[in-house]
Amino acid sequence: MGKTIGIILATVLCMLPCSLAIAGFDGSAPLLCAVIEAFECNQEQDCDEGNLEAMNIPQFVRIDFENRKLSTPEGTGEKREAEINNFVRDNGMLILQGVQNGRGWSIAVAEDTGKLTATSSGGLGGFVIFGACTPD
Repeated sequence: MGKTIGIILATVLCMLPCSLAIAGFDGSAPLLCAVIEAFECNQEQDCDEGNLEAMNIPQFVRIDFENRKLSTPEGTGEKREAEINNFVRDNGMLILQGVQNGRGWSIAVAEDTGKLTATSSGGLGGFVIFGACTPD
């Protein structure tokens, strides 16, 4: 009996860090997200993989759900912020939306993995961005 309880306890303890990490993707705590890949698309041509600096996309973004803001983290040399106008949880995804400088943007973060897909659009073109987030 004692051996069985020990095995169950060990199993639960091994699973605990995974469940705590997943809980961080439910909008209850800030996230730090890194851009992995970005594509620039326009009406006249296909999407092309782009250089983040040339596309004016920050490498890291902090999502602050409590204050409804996106920002570049301290220490990156950038001071950028955007207001989150809409935030919902739907079918295992965190969905954020906003408007800035005449462009609409949307970010979707998978609650089970932290994987991020973002879009920004305006005029005749836009961006598609892929990344990953971790609790901050």
